[in-house]
Amino acid sequence: MNLTNKILTSLFVFITINFKIIIAGRLLVIFSIPFPDNQITFRPLIENLLDKGHSITLVTTNPEVFLNNKTDVSASYFENNNNNNLEIIDLSFTHNLEILNQLKTSHQQNDLNGSDMIRDAFQILRIIAEKQLKSLEVEQFIGNNTIIKQTTRTSNLNNLNNNNNIKYDAVLIDWSGASLMNGFAYKFNAPLIGITPAGAYMTLHEAMGNPNHPVLYPSVFMPFSENLSLYQRIVSTLFSYKYRNIYFYEELPVQNQIAKEVFGSEIPDLWELQVNADLLLINSYQLLSNIRPVGPTTIYLGGIHAQNSKQKISNELEEFILKSDNDIAYINLGEPITMVFLNTNRIQKLLSTLEISHFNVIWNLNGHLVTNFNSTENIYMDGFMSQEDVLAYPKVKLFITIGGQRDIEDAIHHQVPCLGLTFSSTIDHYLLQIEKHGAGSISYFDQDTTTELLAKIEEFAIKDRFSSNIKKLHNLINDQPLSSVERAVWYIEYVMRNGGTKYQKTTWRNISWFNFLLIYVVLAIIVTIITFVGVLVKVFIECRKYSKSLPVEKITKRTLLAKEKLY
Repeated sequence: MNLTNKILTSLFVFITINFKIIIAGRLLVIFSIPFPDNQITFRPLIENLLDKGHSITLVTTNPEVFLNNKTDVSASYFENNNNNNLEIIDLSFTHNLEILNQLKTSHQQNDLNGSDMIRDAFQILRIIAEKQLKSLEVEQFIGNNTIIKQTTRTSNLNNLNNNNNIKYDAVLIDWSGASLMNGFAYKFNAPLIGITPAGAYMTLHEAMGNPNHPVLYPSVFMPFSENLSLYQRIVSTLFSYKYRNIYFYEELPVQNQIAKEVFGSEIPDLWELQVNADLLLINSYQLLSNIRPVGPTTIYLGGIHAQNSKQKISNELEEFILKSDNDIAYINLGEPITMVFLNTNRIQKLLSTLEISHFNVIWNLNGHLVTNFNSTENIYMDGFMSQEDVLAYPKVKLFITIGGQRDIEDAIHHQVPCLGLTFSSTIDHYLLQIEKHGAGSISYFDQDTTTELLAKIEEFAIKDRFSSNIKKLHNLINDQPLSSVERAVWYIEYVMRNGGTKYQKTTWRNISWFNFLLIYVVLAIIVTIITFVGVLVKVFIECRKYSKSLPVEKITKRTLLAKEKLY
């Protein structure tokens, strides 16, 4: 009997230590930014949460991304795709909004100054969010019938459920858009979790109580990050001032008014909701970001979209790779740059250089089809290909990029060194980080001659230091107990299990400028010193007055008696 008890006890301890009892929760996820790349970045996270058994209501502009790339998504907000734990509210109508084109082209408007660009971006994102919140799908979901009663659009309404009585354990929101979406956390009285597809805005760090400083920690929008020159410090400080001024004094009041219309007049200030958020997940490698102190409720991830298994590529592309006798250079300049690049003589410069290099080339044209360039057989061009699947091939030894965060993360994940191309005097932050770690080099494309560009490309074929350093960087970043996705899932579940992280809030975010600059402390010390000195002066003055008031004879007599005693 004793032996049986010992065996059972040992078995219980083993199970307790090695297995966790996971209680499935209900999660509301808001991915309202109409960029497919954002949705693709978050897809592995959603898949892992579903695998854990959690029920998810997903508000997304790209349902097909989460439905195994299905395109026949119905207008109804509910789709389960054979997964009873996944509900989808379809906001794909957002892609048809005319204002979306302004957001896609705003970065090309060189005639706007910095303030106008910030203001336009805020305004466009706010208008998109407002149209989404006032759409029939969302209004029905949150149980707000104000707009439903005013519209004649009633298709599929009978299939939509009123979710007022549903209890969510947490609300996860893509924080790269308008603050309006924070209203969902208020509506369902659930802990608020923010997640970013890249680096976090300065206001997000400020809301989470993380120290902000325009020189030490420049905005993610700045083309520099460390060792700032005097000019860069001035630019960063002015940008920080403009950004915060526009956000707090121009944008937030308008968004607060819209939030009252949608979520009710009693909704708190949107900034208050953001300040009370329970968790911020930043999809950026901390090693490659601005290293900064953060509180326990801010978690860096990075590369959560990365694939660990190679998928099938087109037969033509696979044949090109397998038959290649040389190492392969992969090129992806991003969709906006590719579109501009193809319409200038820059493409001829790059093509002519690549044709005489020791690399065969795979060029991802990001949806653009090119038929009017006479390239040799060692260059393969296509508008549609999976970047990670190409980089996963061992023959790919060079990645030519403009240095976008996702490109750099893919290169590190698959251990492919980078040649960064820049077309201005400023260099992307991630290219600087790659150069800093010796995992690649940078070419000022318009300044470099064809000979100089060829020498930089050939350096990757001749020297092994780039490959060696990218492997070191890969190991350094991934030397973690959990992967980025696993870490994100764990912290989300932590918030769901414990009802938030209120007890882990840092007091930094509540500190006033007077306390931050120790004004009260300094004033208290100064007052104390002045009081002490004043008392001493007062005593000294009173003593002198008292001594002067005594008769001279008494003073002289006392002095003589004192001297006699001495002798």
